[in-house]
Amino acid sequence: MPRRPSTLRTVRGAACGLAIATVASTTTTAASATADDVPIELLSFNIRYDNPRDGAHRWANRRELVLETIRDRAPDFVGLQEALPHQRAWLDGELGGGEPTWASLGRARERSMTSGEANPLLHRVDRWERLDGGTFWLSETPERIGSRSWGAACPRIATWGIYRRWSDDGEPDAAALPVLVINTHFDHVSAEARRRGAAAIVEFIEARRAEDRATTVVVMGDLNASPTSPAVRTLLEAGLVDAHRAAGGDETLGTFHGFRGRDAATGRPRIDFVLVDERVAVLEAGIDGDRPDGHLVSDHYPVRATIRRMPADRTAEDSSREVSPTDSPE
Repeated sequence: MPRRPSTLRTVRGAACGLAIATVASTTTTAASATADDVPIELLSFNIRYDNPRDGAHRWANRRELVLETIRDRAPDFVGLQEALPHQRAWLDGELGGGEPTWASLGRARERSMTSGEANPLLHRVDRWERLDGGTFWLSETPERIGSRSWGAACPRIATWGIYRRWSDDGEPDAAALPVLVINTHFDHVSAEARRRGAAAIVEFIEARRAEDRATTVVVMGDLNASPTSPAVRTLLEAGLVDAHRAAGGDETLGTFHGFRGRDAATGRPRIDFVLVDERVAVLEAGIDGDRPDGHLVSDHYPVRATIRRMPADRTAEDSSREVSPTDSPE
């Protein structure tokens, strides 16, 4: 029987089409008081691909700040976007030292696993056991590696994992409810590709829910779309909630600033999201804005949320009574 690990493991998820994405059923009839009542901390972070033309903002000058951001927040799950292989390898190595540690799941969006951007999905190995996971392409052929459709400028992917919290004694907790976490990055050119990509993710979620209605769902990523766009509405209409809005977050600050900081982000729409199952309570959410030292970690601000699963006899409306609205983002 596996026990809770203490070191980072890098897991390369295999391609997984919507029609063939199946995992072992983890259906449960009762929630675990020790595992399922604990808040879950989430972080979505477009770290900006390593572009030599970024000058003072190139990766070599920012990577320690990216690492510090993750370690300081110490979330249960981290969704990264735009990670090139060498960026991911460095972060995997660094996050494998000390406590806590994270395991990394996912593969590059191109045909070659050693080139192109990835959307790695990280989880705290001291808190969560990964049951399954993989990657599918946001295209008409989701199982086809490197595929793209609907006018997308480049292949787009979703990295997914199914997790279960460890018990306090470090053993698998068979009564704990599973969590499905999806990390994605929608196309920056084609609105149709964004909308259809969102629909593909909804189809994947519905297939999982058909196997286990108790599964809690989280979708996070750079959606390259505003909160009122067709792509985001497609996800919300499928039973997901915009955590930032649910927590009463500041709607005057966008998440993309192009290395120009708060002035450039103010008045722009949010395009980075943490979307959560309507059956959870959103305890806190927000945007990690400019650092006090003035350094910019990326050309996007990270976004975060803290949630807690509600007992089975609670309704979605009850979650609004537990929300703790945040102040304006820092």
